[in-house]
Amino acid sequence: MLTDLLRISVARAAAVVAIAVCALVQPLAAADLESVAARVQVLEDREAIRALILAYGQAHDHRDYRTFADLFAANGEWVGGLGSAKGPQAIFELMDRTIGHKPLPNGSGTYHVMTNDQIKIDGDRASA
Repeated sequence: MLTDLLRISVARAAAVVAIAVCALVQPLAAADLESVAARVQVLEDREAIRALILAYGQAHDHRDYRTFADLFAANGEWVGGLGSAKGPQAIFELMDRTIGHKPLPNGSGTYHVMTNDQIKIDGDRASA
């Protein structure tokens, strides 16, 4: 009988310890999961920005200025040697007016190579 009571007491104590450990570990696991999710989101955002940068170059190389301009946000701005424009429609008009479909010398084309990107992510905002 004393042995049974001792076993029950030990089992209860072990259960209390197990519940306490789970209570301590659970929030840590949730916090770790949130941290991993946040880091994965930054990686996904960075890759989406890289893909966008490549898409700019490809559209420009194909002289597809409608696609090129549509890659810009509504308040996006293009600034370069040809001038500047703000917003997709204005960017399209600038590109179409200044470069348009003029033949390139010797039938050559352009080939943009994007390297050494500098992408800075801060929450929902980024710069590249």
